[in-house]
Amino acid sequence: MSFEIANVYILKYFYYIFIALLFAYMVLGRKTKDLTKRIPLFFLALLFFIVMISAVLTKQKNLPAYLPSVLFVLLFGSSFGFFRDRFFPYRLKCAKCGKKLTLKDIFIDEGYLCTDCKGESKEESGESEDDSDPEIPENGDE
Repeated sequence: MSFEIANVYILKYFYYIFIALLFAYMVLGRKTKDLTKRIPLFFLALLFFIVMISAVLTKQKNLPAYLPSVLFVLLFGSSFGFFRDRFFPYRLKCAKCGKKLTLKDIFIDEGYLCTDCKGESKEESGESEDDSDPEIPENGDE
């Protein structure tokens, strides 16, 4: 009986998780061009889609109710166990100081540095904080 309840939850909520992962994939496409941060979201969405399809087929074809739950455990367990680098390549702490990163630093910004360490690295490299263009002299003013 508990597997039937699990199938109801899979059919009810995994669709929203699937759509949220695809939406995050599209948003990251606009924010960053780094595929190593975008591809894991697509793989996770694909795994949720496979489990959703197995739940639908279980309901339609009168297959055993435990199949989607077992498939969920096998797929996610093997993907995070064997392919952790592909499914979660993100770092949660700063590469320099070990401070906890914000979601923007984890998913969008490159380098896995906190805001303090980014400021220090810009100062060391001699870059200015503002990205304004250099002043262009007007006609005759050189």
